[in-house]
Amino acid sequence: MTSLPQPYSSISVVSESPQDPEPGAPRLWGTPHAINSYLHHDAKFEMRSVPVGDAGHGHQATYDTNGVLIADAIAAGTADIFAPYNASGMLRFGTIHREEDVLPFILSLQLDGNPVKPNVVAIPTNLNRPCIYQGSCVDAYISLRPIIPTGMQNGGN
Repeated sequence: MTSLPQPYSSISVVSESPQDPEPGAPRLWGTPHAINSYLHHDAKFEMRSVPVGDAGHGHQATYDTNGVLIADAIAAGTADIFAPYNASGMLRFGTIHREEDVLPFILSLQLDGNPVKPNVVAIPTNLNRPCIYQGSCVDAYISLRPIIPTGMQNGGN
């Protein structure tokens, strides 16, 4: 995880639109965009890192309405074993991100007692309701896929 880029501690938001904190080189992160999903129920924006390594590890960072990085596990973005997008920003074919990253997170939520179900089985993008509890199963998931994988944050814009 030390090869993953540090998430920005904040991003600028102008007229409810997130501003790209990295418009030029080195382009370690994709452009921030709006998000509306109970998978990250307090998040309004997300950014995904460009995949690194042979397996294509990645990182997802989520931000609140003011552009502040969310560090609470249930709403936060986490390190991905297999990023859903390739280095060109195209969605990867196959189910490896779903199987290795998304479904284990949903299962940890359910095992902690959250009465949630994914919106679709093929590629879950949402849950049927917000989560109400973070327990030991989500904590275990986060210990393997930390919110800030490098332990550090980039400064905000």
